[in-house]
Amino acid sequence: MNNQRKIEQLEKSFIAIDEQLELFEKQHSSTIKNYLKSWQEELDALTERYKKSEKSAQQKYDETIGDSDPNDQNNIAYATHISGIDYLAHKKQEDIEEIKAKYSDFLDLFSKSTLIGLYSLNENFLSKICELSSQTFAKKNKAFTF
Repeated sequence: MNNQRKIEQLEKSFIAIDEQLELFEKQHSSTIKNYLKSWQEELDALTERYKKSEKSAQQKYDETIGDSDPNDQNNIAYATHISGIDYLAHKKQEDIEEIKAKYSDFLDLFSKSTLIGLYSLNENFLSKICELSSQTFAKKNKAFTF
């Protein structure tokens, strides 16, 4: 006696869509991880690039302040200007924001393309279900009626 259950065509379709959705999820997850890793690597490289410049600017600041009163606002402003510390901090923040905008755009575009892909997959699956159910139950089902 054979106790194996026969898998119907409609059930095969559900199994196939489940596999495709899992594939979409893995691809999405892997790509997002890759983008985030690249983002962090770029930020780390930026920080490393600025370390040497910031150290040099700090030395110049310390030399400029020298023996003068370190609490005098004029001395602080002059040393900050001469050393370029304020410029470096501003430029570094601009570069960080530029990287953030770039990767935010990457992530946004990728998410939109994934959404479009999922929509297309679901639309095709709905059409297939309607076609199979029409054949199975001898009823006219069309996807656009939903």
